[in-house]
Order: sequence, then structure tokens, then C-alpha cells
Amino acid sequence: VQATTAEKLADLWDVYIRRDGAYYQGGSSPIGQPTGYPSITLNRFGKGKAVYIAGDIFGSYTVRNNWNLKNMFGNLVDMVIPETLISIDAPGNVEVVLKKQEDRTMVHLINHFGERSFNNTIAYTENIIPIYDIGVRVKVPTPPSSVILMPENQALNWEASVDGSISIVVPKLDIHSIVVIE
Repeated sequence: VQATTAEKLADLWDVYIRRDGAYYQGGSSPIGQPTGYPSITLNRFGKGKAVYIAGDIFGSYTVRNNWNLKNMFGNLVDMVIPETLISIDAPGNVEVVLKKQEDRTMVHLINHFGERSFNNTIAYTENIIPIYDIGVRVKVPTPPSSVILMPENQALNWEASVDGSISIVVPKLDIHSIVVIE
């Protein structure tokens, strides 16, 4: 694919081929020759933005644990959606899911630390390693009357910001906790 209206963010390079014609099979392959095509583009259309990525970065991240792709993808999301509804200050193995339910906002925090993959398809947990003092910042329509950590049933302190968000610190996350904001 050639970029016509999109901005090229990165070039696409061929894989490195050894002198004997075989592909290099090392853990971190050197780059081959430039292809002349983009590997990542950013296109603006109306009020929106779209990113194109040549290749399966999710598969590469999952199968090969190519950790730098997670950072790259996060940067691309930030480029397309600069104002987020939620952010957390936690290790990368904490999953966050924001849900609305009637008149409350729920922030699910899931600790994947200690999980191991079996054949890259099934994750299982051998040890639960808790994570402490997770910072959560979430946009809310109005200041809450209560912020409760469930299932611990623990009231949490919060601070309001001028941008309509509140900041919370979750003291401990074992496997799964929910911050309920009402």
C-alpha cells in the first residue's frame, strides 16, 4: 500500500536474508533492505484520524512477547485519541475496563501478573502477586457521592480536577477489583 493522503510514520523494511538465501532466525533480526512502502501511516478524515499498521502486531506481541509493540501501539492510540476517559498508573500487566451501569461508573482492574501462557492460547496463574498503590484517573459527569472498592467494600478517597476527572489510589489489587463511582 502506498500512502497517498496519509502521513507516513514509519518505513517498511524487508527481512534480513543470509548469504545462503535463508531467513535470519535470531531473536532480534537485523533489518534488510527498504521496501519503499510505509509500515505505519496516519490519515486524517474530517474530525477523525485513522492509523494503518502493515503486519500483525498483536500476534507478534502475543506469540513472541515483543514488548516494544505494546508501547508503540499505546503511542499510536494516544496520537489518535488524545483525550482519554481513563488512565492508570500501574504496571503493564494490569488490565483496565471502564463500564457504565445506570447512574454509576465502574472501573474494573484485573491483575495478570504471574500468568503464564500454555501454547500461547491458554493463560493460567501459578502465583498471585499483588500490586499496590495503583493510581486511577477517570472522567466523570459530576462529582461522585461515593467511591467504593469492591469486593473489598472499602471507601476510597478521591480528588477532583478542573478537567472533570477524579483521581483515586487503589491500595492493593490481588486478582480483580472494581472501583464503583456513584
